[in-house]
Amino acid sequence: MKQISKLFLALALLALTTPAWANRLLTAGCETNDGSTDIVTEFDTRSSSTGQSYDSTVKHSGTDSCKFTATSAATRFLRRTLATAMGNGEHLYVSLYYEPTDYYDTQAALFYERTTSTAVGGIVQLNTSGNVVLKNSVTSTTQTSSMALSLSIMYRLEYHNTILNSGGSMTLGIFAGDSTTALETLTISAEDTLNVDIKYLVFGNADVSSANFTQYYDDIVVNDGAGSAPFNAAPGPHKICLLTPNADTSVAWTKAGGTPAGTNYGGVNGIPGTPVDATNFNTDAQATNVDRLGLSAMPAEVTSDATIISADVYARVSAASTATSMLLRIWDQAGTPTDGPSISLPSSTWKILSTVEHLAYNASGKTKANFDSFDVGYIGGAADGYTKQIGDLWVNVEWLEASAPPANPGITAHICTQPQ
Repeated sequence: MKQISKLFLALALLALTTPAWANRLLTAGCETNDGSTDIVTEFDTRSSSTGQSYDSTVKHSGTDSCKFTATSAATRFLRRTLATAMGNGEHLYVSLYYEPTDYYDTQAALFYERTTSTAVGGIVQLNTSGNVVLKNSVTSTTQTSSMALSLSIMYRLEYHNTILNSGGSMTLGIFAGDSTTALETLTISAEDTLNVDIKYLVFGNADVSSANFTQYYDDIVVNDGAGSAPFNAAPGPHKICLLTPNADTSVAWTKAGGTPAGTNYGGVNGIPGTPVDATNFNTDAQATNVDRLGLSAMPAEVTSDATIISADVYARVSAASTATSMLLRIWDQAGTPTDGPSISLPSSTWKILSTVEHLAYNASGKTKANFDSFDVGYIGGAADGYTKQIGDLWVNVEWLEASAPPANPGITAHICTQPQ
């Protein structure tokens, strides 16, 4: 009996010391739109401020999709830099929704891995006939789909790289929308699938210039093989909507900036299409002061019986004059808090969180009604007395109808009211 008691005590202590947040490399629903043509949100690099925009007409879910347009030879892409390069023995899972309105003039990328030295690893391409090409750039092996993607239809592409110097594999599943049955699966197996490392994830056609195209991307989710579900495997069908702070539940940070907001939530609820970092933000130099903020309601598009998969909390942050750190926090409907990992704040420079700093919350078992009682916020964390600053805070909620709609090669119109 004493041994059993000791075992339960050990497990309890382990539960207390194990962080509740998990790995999630990227959750991007293309919802953080302030009306600008810039896309500088969950991604850290874009090709240009022209030819890239948000679109509210063609989308998989939510209010918008990311739209790439070119009328002459050009590159259009969004890039996410990994905080730590991936290497031998790891797994990369990418799920994205994609709709072409025409085919490229030359075979060009939809998505690819790029190394620290800017070499290309695994790559998913579209050829001039609309066929999808999976290429292992390490070995130059390719697999081409027998089917061509139809124009003006939303597809889901599920990419998985089992990253190994030998015996690795790459697979690509092509799905119609939220269907769980692949239209076709491409596989490259028993090869070297590691080109030095994987440091950048690029969405678009930066590797090959192409003329006259319009492409739509939406609801991008990237996992690695670490941690636990739902962050360590193929994402599968999903939708993403955006929640933003809309109430001061309990606040302690100071309102600041050139024109400080009248509320703490107002200092961090901007949609950073074009960030206005100096205009309004919240600031604090203490370790334990907390801002707890209410969230906008889940949009009407999310059904009452929807399966809520995860919540991914991002922020735009800085330190006033000396580098320091802080934490993000989310409270569930019962008021139970979950803290994210430590965030490194750069001195006098604003940044979007790195891929290991945002708070990925496993929402298994939660409902839409639950999320309407969730709060979000932040805490100083570092007891060094240096001033921390936060300018934007938003939550990407990943969800799907309880009974996913049948495979539909047409576009389903979704209505998701932009949170205010």
